[in-house]
Amino acid sequence: MIQLRRDPFPSMATTALQVKASPRPNSRVVLEVEVPGDCSKAAYDATVNKLCRTVKLPGFRKGRVPRPLLIQRATALEDLMEDAVRDAIRRDDLHLIGQPVLKDAFDDLLGRFRPGESLSFSLESDVRPTPRLKRYTGLTARADSVTYDPARLDDLLERRRLRLSTFVPVEDRAAAIDDMVVLKCEAHYSDDGSAIEGGSSDSVEVILIRDKSIPGFVDGVVGMKPGDSRTVECTIPADHGDEEARGRKAVFQLELLELKSRELPTLDDAFARQCSDQETLAALRQELEQQLKDEAEQGTIDQRHEALLEALTAELEVEIPEVMVRQEFSRMLQETVAELGPQDMDLRKVLTDEKVEHLFETGRPEAVEQLRHRLALQALITAEGISVDDDDVEEKVRQALETFTGSGDVDMEKLRERVREDMLNAKALTWLDENNSVQMSDAALENPSAEAPPAMAAAAEAPQVSAETAPHDSSDDQDSTR
Repeated sequence: MIQLRRDPFPSMATTALQVKASPRPNSRVVLEVEVPGDCSKAAYDATVNKLCRTVKLPGFRKGRVPRPLLIQRATALEDLMEDAVRDAIRRDDLHLIGQPVLKDAFDDLLGRFRPGESLSFSLESDVRPTPRLKRYTGLTARADSVTYDPARLDDLLERRRLRLSTFVPVEDRAAAIDDMVVLKCEAHYSDDGSAIEGGSSDSVEVILIRDKSIPGFVDGVVGMKPGDSRTVECTIPADHGDEEARGRKAVFQLELLELKSRELPTLDDAFARQCSDQETLAALRQELEQQLKDEAEQGTIDQRHEALLEALTAELEVEIPEVMVRQEFSRMLQETVAELGPQDMDLRKVLTDEKVEHLFETGRPEAVEQLRHRLALQALITAEGISVDDDDVEEKVRQALETFTGSGDVDMEKLRERVREDMLNAKALTWLDENNSVQMSDAALENPSAEAPPAMAAAAEAPQVSAETAPHDSSDDQDSTR
């Protein structure tokens, strides 16, 4: 619990250690380390010798304290301090953030420590702040309404047609946008002629959708016919995932093996049954229309709540410890990495300490803003005694577990804590809406449908260029979900 400010053990020779590395999933490794006896004794002796040279105990000259007595005193002092800090935290109901740090020199404390006599020492630690609201009623906010757009209904139907589309071979024309091509590809960098890792293939399927490949690659393929060969040169974007590839010119030697055209299903009752639980196209249209209306209504509520939360946060008085800001940023970063998924696990190699620190400086304002929002809601929840039923929390936890698709064990305590916090925040926002006023503007926002427009849908189904800048096999990219 306490970070004692002592010098670390001297370094051990790495050749003296016995280490066994066992790979584990998710880019992890288990290290089994065996420290030889001479190394552990050296570390032990170094600590005791240092204390023997520096600690003064009553009745002994400096540097002449018997080793057994010194070790006994040091152990007793550490145990005493651990117990004292634990009791102090429990008695005063302190909410510490991070580890408390001992301000006194441990050597001095050991010299002053006399069993049976009082001992004073100081610790420093960040504590969870107590947020205060200057007011939380009588607030006025402005928000934009979200309106139902009937045109979105056709967009949703078109997206579902794209999901069920098929590709059929064609030979009497050249490749065009939205076609699927089967390519033989060899790729290398033009500056040094080195091969692009993963950039060559004897047969790779690519759907010709711009913005999902390196700029210029798709346009370089358009116009080719089966049997044609072509050299396509592209410049890898500056924001590409592979840092070493950024800004470099790539050369692709292409041969078009096959050309396929997309065929969309007819909008009829059979289509409705294929892509939904509805029996007719009319019933499907009615279902999607209601979905869009519900989303527009919820979108308006969300806009109201966001505006009120900003107004509430403006009334917040709080000092946020720096360690809390860093913890919030760490949470944001972890969520971002988790959303990217296993295919981007190489981010663990890319995110060095230096880069993480740079990201922190960039993301710090957002972390502070999110913390202020949460603390403002916490202050409102405390002031109004807002609560949620334990049974309701458990039901939400059960629902969350049913939809959990990740691997590994779930930290149930953290899950319950997160679910409870979300439910409390939702009730607090509802209370805020009911007890304050929001002026809705006439300029309405477009309905943010859960399903993307057709262009985005097609792009989602197109294969992406790999991290090594080459197109990849698109056989698994067709969305067959209903």
